[in-house]
Amino acid sequence: MLIFFLTLILALFGRSVSQEVCEDLLAANSCRFLASQNDCQTWNWLSLNCAKTCNSCATEQFSWLPWTTWSACALPCGRGTRSRSRSCNIGQESNCGSNWNENENCNEFPCNDAIQWSDWLSWGSCSHPCGNGTRSRSRICGSGRPFDCGTNASESEECNMHDCPDVHWNEWGPWTPCTKSCGDGGKHSRSRSCNTGIDSDCGSEETEQTWACNTDACPFGYRWNEWSQWSPCTKSCGSGTHTQTRTCSTGQQDDCGTEWRHKWKCNTEKCNAGKWNTWNSWTSCSKTCGEGSRTRTRSCSTGRNSDCGITSIETLLCNKFACLGELNLLSVCFKFTYRFRYDRFISDLRNA
Repeated sequence: MLIFFLTLILALFGRSVSQEVCEDLLAANSCRFLASQNDCQTWNWLSLNCAKTCNSCATEQFSWLPWTTWSACALPCGRGTRSRSRSCNIGQESNCGSNWNENENCNEFPCNDAIQWSDWLSWGSCSHPCGNGTRSRSRICGSGRPFDCGTNASESEECNMHDCPDVHWNEWGPWTPCTKSCGDGGKHSRSRSCNTGIDSDCGSEETEQTWACNTDACPFGYRWNEWSQWSPCTKSCGSGTHTQTRTCSTGQQDDCGTEWRHKWKCNTEKCNAGKWNTWNSWTSCSKTCGEGSRTRTRSCSTGRNSDCGITSIETLLCNKFACLGELNLLSVCFKFTYRFRYDRFISDLRNA
């Protein structure tokens, strides 16, 4: 038994396995013993050192498989790198040697101005108002594809490193109105926030509470009130809508159900391209003298003036001359003035 283990150690650590010779490197008895335990496929070292017994000579000619294709260049210009690799035909790459991957430079020509990083954009807001937050900023590659310029498209830094003030929950807000006035299923809620503006700063306690409310039994016979009148149609033509509503006798719609509103189409007829009809005759002047006014109107061919526009009436001034009474007064004044001047002229002649 001692000879067996010495032989095993020698085979594993004291000799290199020839890839060309098909023979058992361990003692024949040792190989047969190990092979009887069905270990040829389990232990790679056994397949190598008991090649003849394990019948693995034909497959133990180690050689490199073909190289893979080169990877994409890490940079489109300005000297990037690319790599390729290959595998050993049996087991790990170390069975064939150490030269299993290769790297080389690529795209060594200078970058033009179009493929350059832009200036950094402004810093984003800090993730926390205090107590060590972070903020980030980014930049844009001139080609529109970040990988053309590299991998450093964004960066971050710490911000608001100062200690937070006394961090605590603000007082609970008021309760919302109960969803029902009576019966089962009514709920109301309230909420609170952290004084830092970020709820997670205060911990993981609840920020909202929802409790049952108005759980007393509803009075017998609550019911819907009568439907309201239909609202005016939202359109004069071209399919509008109008609605009618009703309320629950308890004052809470949910107490009676969900059928509290009807909504139907109205004025579904197609809108016509309205045209103004001919102007009607002018009305009589509102005054016979002293500046009056007169009007005329027209109508839209659809029967709705709004279909044609807003100019459906015109107004003009008329009879702008002075009234007769005013003329008589002027005549009297003129005669009085003339008579006064004539009498004074005669008086002056007599006194001369």
